[in-house]
Amino acid sequence: MRKVGDYYEEKVCEYLISRGYKILERNFSIKGGEVDIIAKDKNDLVFIEVKARRKDFGYSPLEAVTPKKINRIGKAALMYVKKNFKEDMPQIRFDAAAVSETEDGEKIEYVENAFCPQGYFF
Repeated sequence: MRKVGDYYEEKVCEYLISRGYKILERNFSIKGGEVDIIAKDKNDLVFIEVKARRKDFGYSPLEAVTPKKINRIGKAALMYVKKNFKEDMPQIRFDAAAVSETEDGEKIEYVENAFCPQGYFF
């Protein structure tokens, strides 16, 4: 399953790089949380959740970004910021990328500011 996730995360990284993002880290994890991709978009530090579904799955992959998942992302994001930014706190954003299989290949739906973890202050 990790290989499948890596494949779709790589597709999203390619998409982001083509739009000027700088990939800082992938699969940043702590006990109780993980962020799929951490990137820099101009002055924004962006935490990105990647979801993928095969075609005809019945719902958008973005619907799988549940409140529980958002909380886990928030926990990992907070630790990443504490570890890497002692001063000069960047603007922070939480985005989501959905990769769906279509007849023509894969389609990436990218949503900036897709969610905001509750109770985390950056």
